[in-house]
Amino acid sequence: MSLLKKEIELSNNQKKAYKELIAEIKNARIKQGLIYLIGEFGSGKTTMMKYYLDKNFDNPEDYYIPINERLIEYLKNNENYEVLHLLRDTTKNLMIDYLKNLLSEHFKKHSLLFLDNIELLLEYNVNLNSIIGGTAIDGKVCIVSLPKELSKHANLIIFGKVYLGIR
Repeated sequence: MSLLKKEIELSNNQKKAYKELIAEIKNARIKQGLIYLIGEFGSGKTTMMKYYLDKNFDNPEDYYIPINERLIEYLKNNENYEVLHLLRDTTKNLMIDYLKNLLSEHFKKHSLLFLDNIELLLEYNVNLNSIIGGTAIDGKVCIVSLPKELSKHANLIIFGKVYLGIR
């Protein structure tokens, strides 16, 4: 099954970033396993990653997680959902636990993951470096789509990075 709704042609910016991404994935398997794919909103980060997953995996949907949707669904199932917005620290801790478990389970079966739609995690100042860095080891790689606008506000140390259409 394809993640893309139709066959696409990468733009010139995407082609350049795609080549950089492939090199970063190879490096990340040797060094640390966290890569940030940084670009403006609407620059094609998600399309490029779906293209990569479609070209390299038989079941690309197994490697793509739109985390905001998953987190909201998880939090809605919490018995205290009605008051979670008032309990910021509790909500943050629930999201951290969920993300740690999700990554741990994913990396038991797969060596690559693309995390998309991370805005909710950034809103709660979740430390992605420590959580992902602790699970994306031993040749495992996690690629995080990071909107450029949010990268300035996020408390992140960005190791591996690929810029899409910006410098």
